[in-house]
Amino acid sequence: MYKREIAEIQKFLKEIKKSNIFLSPKDKKIILYLLKEKKLSVDKIKALILKEIKKYPSDKRRKISLYQLLKDIKESNSKNREIPTRKKEKKAFQQIKRKQEAIPVVWKRFLKEVPKEIWENTNFSDELSILELKNKLINYYWKNLGPQEKEKIKQKALLKIKKMKLPSKVDRETLKSVIAEIIKEKYKIPD
Repeated sequence: MYKREIAEIQKFLKEIKKSNIFLSPKDKKIILYLLKEKKLSVDKIKALILKEIKKYPSDKRRKISLYQLLKDIKESNSKNREIPTRKKEKKAFQQIKRKQEAIPVVWKRFLKEVPKEIWENTNFSDELSILELKNKLINYYWKNLGPQEKEKIKQKALLKIKKMKLPSKVDRETLKSVIAEIIKEKYKIPD
C-alpha cells in the first residue's frame, strides 16, 4: 500500500536533487504520514517538496531532509493538533536551554529588545555566527527606520566618507559599510 506513491516521490526527488538518492525509513514514514494522516495527494507533496527545496542554494539541495518539510506543514496546519513525542519535546527544550546558557551577558541584555526570530539560531561560541547576527541586526534596524531617519544616516555616512578623504565617487559597498557602522553605534550593537 502506497508503494507506488512513495516510488513516484522518490523519483521526483532524484530529478530535483540531481543525484541518485534513496529514501531513508524516516523519510518514508514522513511521506506515509502525509499521504495517510494528512490525506495529501502526491502532486501536493511534490509541490511542497519543490517549495521547500527552493529555499536552499543549489549546492546544498542534496542534503535536504523531508523532516523540515514535515515541520513546515505542521506549522502551517497548526489547527490540526499534533501530539509531539515527549522525547522530541525534551530534546527541543534542552537545545533552547543550552543556547540560552551560551549567550554572553553583554548579548543577553541587548537581545531583550530584539525579536527572537532574528537571534534564536545563533551559535554564540562561533564568531561567524555572531558576525552573521550583527548583519541581521543591522538589516533589522535599517528596515525599521523611517525614510527621514534613513536619509539622515545616509547624509551622516557621506560626511564621514568625505572626512576619510576617499575618492570623490563613492561606491555602494563603501556607503553600506559606513551606514552599518553608524547603525552599530546608534543602537549600541555589541562587538
